[in-house]
Amino acid sequence: YFTDKELHLLDATEEEKSNMYTLRDKILNPARVANGVIVCTSGHRNKEHNVRARGSANSRHMCKSGYAAADLSPKECTLEELFYYIKNNFSYAELILEWDQNIVHVALNVDEKKNIKRTSIRKSVNGNLVYYPV
Repeated sequence: YFTDKELHLLDATEEEKSNMYTLRDKILNPARVANGVIVCTSGHRNKEHNVRARGSANSRHMCKSGYAAADLSPKECTLEELFYYIKNNFSYAELILEWDQNIVHVALNVDEKKNIKRTSIRKSVNGNLVYYPV
């Protein structure tokens, strides 16, 4: 199961931890059990970390407004297998197969009504990031 250290929660507030724990319990841990070793390459980000990571000002990784996000790198299955496993088995706010970064990004909100299942594949095309809906 994912630890606080793996999810980058060591400097998180209680609210941010709670949001990330919901993501962990509802998606991340079950995905790891079903798909083997999965590394969280980016979990919770404080404001400074988010700036360094070039995240958007309202990045789900900041675990605000009920949201939490994680970027995942599977070690015992393919990116596609992890992406479609999450897509087919869970409720989420957004799910992105980021080919340009070799990760699967998943975010959810603790308010189930806000989990609209926005799903896409992101590729770099001529130096521009392009999102293809799935």
